[in-house]
Amino acid sequence: MWTYRPEGAVPAPAARPAASSAPAQAPSVSRPAPGAAQQTPQKPADTGTSRVPAKSRDQASMPRPAARRAGRRTAPGTAALAMGALYLVGLGAGSLCSGVLREPLVTYADYAASIQLELHRAGGPAMVFSAGFLSLFCQCTLLAVFGFCVLGVGLIPLLMLLKGAGTGVYLALLYSRLGAAKGLLFQALVLWLPEVLGSLLVILLSVSALQLSRGLAGCCVGGSAQTVRPCCRRLVNRYLAVCLACMLPCGLSAILSLLFGGLF
Repeated sequence: MWTYRPEGAVPAPAARPAASSAPAQAPSVSRPAPGAAQQTPQKPADTGTSRVPAKSRDQASMPRPAARRAGRRTAPGTAALAMGALYLVGLGAGSLCSGVLREPLVTYADYAASIQLELHRAGGPAMVFSAGFLSLFCQCTLLAVFGFCVLGVGLIPLLMLLKGAGTGVYLALLYSRLGAAKGLLFQALVLWLPEVLGSLLVILLSVSALQLSRGLAGCCVGGSAQTVRPCCRRLVNRYLAVCLACMLPCGLSAILSLLFGGLF
C-alpha cells in the first residue's frame, strides 16, 4: 500500500524488536530422578565351561578306549607284590606237598637235595658260586625270553610259582635228611640270606618281563604300541643289571658255605 509523504520528510527508523527480559534457556538435559533405581549392565550367563579346569577338559576329550587302557595300567609295586605272593604260595605248597610226591619226582628231588647238601658241605667256594650263578642265570634268561612273548602273561606267574615250589621241596627234604633242629640251623646260617637276595632279584626282573609281555598282548588285540619300545629297553637293561647283581648272593653263598658248611 502506498502512502503520501511530503518532500523533506525523514523516514522514521525501523522498529527494533524489544529485548526479552528473560535470560536465554540452556539446552535441557534429562537427569534421572533421585529415587529411580540405576540399571547395571547385564553380564552374560555363566554356562560353567569357564570353571572347568583344562585337565578335566583334556580327559573329557580323550577317547574312551585310551582312558580305559590308562586306568588299567598296573603299578610296578603291585606287580612285584603279586609275583612275591606267588613265590611264597609255591614255597608253602612245596613244603607241605613234599611228602606226597610220587616215585619219579621224589627220586629226582632227593637226588638234587643230596647234591646241593654235599656241595655246601665239602665243595669249594668256586663250585658253590658257579652252581648258584648258573641257576640264577637260567631263571633270569627264561624270564627275559617269556617277556618277549605274548604267552609270557601266563608263563611268568607260573614260573614264579614253580620256583617257590621247588625251593619248598628242597627245604623240606633238608629237614628230613638233617633233622628238624640241625636242618633249621643249616638253612639259617647257609641258605636263607642268599636265597632271599636271589629271589628278590628274580622278582624284580619278572615285573619288567610281565610289563613287556602285557604290552605285546595289548598290541595283538588292537592296543597302542607306544609303550612297547620303552618296556623292551627297560627289560634289556634290567636283565643285564640283574645278571651282574646275581654275583652278590652267589658270592655270599660261597662265603657262608666256606664258614659254616663243614659244621654239618
